[in-house]
Amino acid sequence: MGLKIAGDWDTNSFGLDYVAKDSKMEGFEYPLPKFPSEFRPLVNISSKNQVFLSVKSTLPRNQGLQSVYAISGSWGGMVFDPFMIRWPILDNTHTLWFVDPFRFLETVLAVRKTPRMDLTTLNGMRIFYSQVDGDAFDTLSLYERRRMSAEVLYQKVFQKFDLPFSVSVITSQIDPHYQGSMNRVFWARKIFALPNVEAASHTFSHPFYWEPTEKQKDEGPVHIEIPHYKLNFRMEINGSIDWINQNLLPPGKKVMLLQWSGDTRPGRAALAQLATTSVLNINGSDTRFDNNAPSYTFVFPYFRRVDGYTQYYNSDVNDYILTNDWKGPYFGYLNVIKTFERTDRPRRVDPIDVYFHFYAGERESSLNALKQVLSWVSTQNIAPMFASGFVKVEQGYISAHIQKEGAGEGNGWVIEDYGKDTTVRFDHADQLYPEISSGVIGFRHRMGCLYVYLAPDQRKATIKLLKKPPLGPWLSKSTGYVRLHGPISRKIFSFSYNGWVANDKVVWKGLYPSTPYRLSRQSRIGNRKNTVFLMSDKGGMLSVAHIENAVRYSLSVGRSGSD
Repeated sequence: MGLKIAGDWDTNSFGLDYVAKDSKMEGFEYPLPKFPSEFRPLVNISSKNQVFLSVKSTLPRNQGLQSVYAISGSWGGMVFDPFMIRWPILDNTHTLWFVDPFRFLETVLAVRKTPRMDLTTLNGMRIFYSQVDGDAFDTLSLYERRRMSAEVLYQKVFQKFDLPFSVSVITSQIDPHYQGSMNRVFWARKIFALPNVEAASHTFSHPFYWEPTEKQKDEGPVHIEIPHYKLNFRMEINGSIDWINQNLLPPGKKVMLLQWSGDTRPGRAALAQLATTSVLNINGSDTRFDNNAPSYTFVFPYFRRVDGYTQYYNSDVNDYILTNDWKGPYFGYLNVIKTFERTDRPRRVDPIDVYFHFYAGERESSLNALKQVLSWVSTQNIAPMFASGFVKVEQGYISAHIQKEGAGEGNGWVIEDYGKDTTVRFDHADQLYPEISSGVIGFRHRMGCLYVYLAPDQRKATIKLLKKPPLGPWLSKSTGYVRLHGPISRKIFSFSYNGWVANDKVVWKGLYPSTPYRLSRQSRIGNRKNTVFLMSDKGGMLSVAHIENAVRYSLSVGRSGSD
């Protein structure tokens, strides 16, 4: 490694000073202290290593030595506290990075030119999803008397916004055999009957702790109190899923998700029980990035492994946290927009996840905050999907394999087993372009990155990078998945769309400029084709709107009245 122990520990900042200090690596979210706080007896002895931060001492016992605090080499790299993260003395919740973690990991792992799977973006659009936890389904609204929060959200949110929602219920609070009522059953059925609502379970009794300690058991209930009931994972998971399927859902719908409750930290036993079903899981992240959490240290990972099982995290903080555990201010969820913005620029690290509870309908201020958030979302360039759809993207992110095709520069990358995660990102690649072939259907440049779009549900795709745009057409952006059917050329190609915003646009680039194109679609009746005529702009771009899901379209050069 080219390192050795030399000198003595010294915590007296007198006589200490910085020697090597990489301004691009250090001072990322907070500047380094004016004077070093310690001397570590570790020195670099290899010219092949790259030192980002070191400290020298003028004290006799460490005279002439340079203590290494951030370094990389062919073996990897290291950063030592106290120069990695700032831990505020009076408020240990506000941690800040001294070192740039993105640049550091990219350097020490030697992946600057390596592609990465990206689960924030679909075909150039930021992924959006929303999940609703079932807490307070039956709480009475404080401003619309005699109406439950569930009824308020049904009328004011689920019916009003053309966005997908994954909605869960706590079955013991709905089932009349326990603590529910037929009125709650009625409203649950109405909500689940909506086409923009996906069904999910928030368990049977809402466990507060999934692996409660003896102390937690002694302090009080570990779930909603139900006479003669003790925590049982089969009842919480299988029982709640089966009851929703059998009693609340219209024909053709099934429960797609289990949304973890309470501390959202299931252990092996709970995850193993869920694995006996075909239902996916989500929850567990409190990602926020705002003035009260002003750092990437508050951004959660995408998933958690537990003894061979996977817990899939949601993407953003929920209304419970932003309203101070529902103590107020009740408009606090409006602040989530700041998190959405900061996790998008200058680097996109998360999708948009609007995560709330039924009690959002309890108060006028909380409901208005939610509606303002959803209105903001509706103005963004998004690819909406149900929460289960995002979990499938996470699964593809995990299962994908990336390997170099051939050796040396200029060769391609082979992406395998990527499933629903069809976006590959190259950082520092705003002057590079992919060849449209072998499973690659489009691309977009954004914030210095190249986002490459893969054909969905293929086992394998090959990305070959070019130094100039491809000659043929490519997908520029789309609000959903796009499949090509057969070869693609400027003269003619076929595609189909599958997504939420079917009346939005699929945008193609690289077509003949200022040229009339004929868009033909297969009719729902017989084999007759319906045709509309479109014109590409002078740059060869063409937007296709009002398309239908799972319908094959043909786009070809042509004029009205000519074949």
